[in-house]
Amino acid sequence: MTDYDHPTTWAEDNKERESSDKRGKPVRKLLILPGMDGTGLLLNPFIECLGGRVDAQLFDYPTHVVQTYEEIIKNVESILPTTGEEFVILAESFAGPVALSLAQKGIPGLRALIFIVSFAATPRHLLLKLTGLLPMKQLLRLPVPRRFSSNMMLGANAPEKTMDKLLEVFYMISPEVLASRLDQMRTFTLPQKVIDLPAMYIQATNDLLLPDSSLNDMKALLPQLEVHRLEGPHLILDTQPKTCARVVVGFLDSLEYQD
Repeated sequence: MTDYDHPTTWAEDNKERESSDKRGKPVRKLLILPGMDGTGLLLNPFIECLGGRVDAQLFDYPTHVVQTYEEIIKNVESILPTTGEEFVILAESFAGPVALSLAQKGIPGLRALIFIVSFAATPRHLLLKLTGLLPMKQLLRLPVPRRFSSNMMLGANAPEKTMDKLLEVFYMISPEVLASRLDQMRTFTLPQKVIDLPAMYIQATNDLLLPDSSLNDMKALLPQLEVHRLEGPHLILDTQPKTCARVVVGFLDSLEYQD
């Protein structure tokens, strides 16, 4: 669980608020799917920066239960609004294929998609390729190289407390789960079905984990995709929460005037 309400309550909330949702502008519900850690704990500052203008719900994945992409997709789908109320999905990194798969299903009420340093096809990165050749379950039991992991995910100048939080979250997740998620990133495939929804993508200019080609894969599936390049590392939501929140809220504002 996180500091925020788990979205298993979303369906119940819809019934209570359905009548008020129909008055005035729609409530802008934002379902947040975290990256590979699955806890969303690193996203707390970003969610706080969204403020009261966004009804943000965080969906977290189990830390000690191995799940396939298909199982995560099924679990997320089970908590989506059932009243036709509009909502937006924000997917960080690992969660991109989950959001894309849901959109390709034509989920009722899904108004738009937001992607943060994410991908629609296996990232073409040497480190990810190496995970298929190495005994990752055993390697992930070893102490994490602090400086290397920080440079790769948070940037060279990350504050010590941010690095501490990253490692704290990392050690919450079992090696089996992390190894499984790396394997899924390396082997998954998505149907090449175009998604005709408004979409926005935040690309980090100093991302050492995700190659620029990942954005091209996204553009091929999302003809309405708008791109915002922000200075920062792969974990851009964690290092630039205010800037990211401002961009996300601006995108949500634009949706109110489209129909």
